[in-house]
Amino acid sequence: MRHAFQFAAGLAATFCCTSALAASPWYISGSVGGYFREGDTQSGNYYKILDPSITTTATNSFSFDPGVILNAAVGYKLSSRFRVEAEIGYTNFTADNLRPFSENPNFPGLKGQIYSRENGFDFSRFSGTVNAFYDFAPIASRFTPYVGVGIGGTANHKSAGAFANADGNTFRFSSASGSDASGLLEGGVNIALSRHWSIAPAYRYVHFFNSIEDRAHVAKLGVRYSF
Repeated sequence: MRHAFQFAAGLAATFCCTSALAASPWYISGSVGGYFREGDTQSGNYYKILDPSITTTATNSFSFDPGVILNAAVGYKLSSRFRVEAEIGYTNFTADNLRPFSENPNFPGLKGQIYSRENGFDFSRFSGTVNAFYDFAPIASRFTPYVGVGIGGTANHKSAGAFANADGNTFRFSSASGSDASGLLEGGVNIALSRHWSIAPAYRYVHFFNSIEDRAHVAKLGVRYSF
């Protein structure tokens, strides 16, 4: 009887320990994705090289090439439905072309012509956010749709660059650095591969609250390890 009791106690202890491990609320995740910044319009001041006293204000419409975004996060499950994350990320992309426009007749090169990027104008962005997610009920026990929001900040750098049109006219821009507040919305589905591992294809919308208020769309694939 004593041996049977010891066996039962040991089995119960093993079960409790295993259950505790299986129920750990912590997880880590990483993701890689395509970064698609929306085009935006900025104001710029121009002057004649031969006569700097002749100036004008023009609108600069930029378009951007797709870039890449990398993220890593530590998450904690508050319940079976709610979880929070602390996330860091890195983004890199470049401008594609420029269309400057001014109604000033002294600047015929500012009539909406396309100026293609010759070099530079490369953007790099480091970010940190706090995110909150809601997990819906699993589908077929393996697929868990989710939605989430996040807020945070970024440190940005833009390299110097040059743009030229078909006539050989060139615009040059100096480098710049700064910081922005940011917000995000995300929706995706977590697909369980095993007790610990899962993948999560997702879409994310990002808004950066600076003077330009640039916006971007992200298509990403994440990998999660649950402890």
